[in-house]
Amino acid sequence: PPFGPQLGPKADGTPLLESKEQRAPADD
Repeated sequence: PPFGPQLGPKADGTPLLESKEQRAPADD
């Protein structure tokens, strides 16, 4: 499964907010 907001902070330690903003356009 992809490391996204649903899992909280990303594997690299990216904050949930940053992870969400980064994955929003890519995931969409």
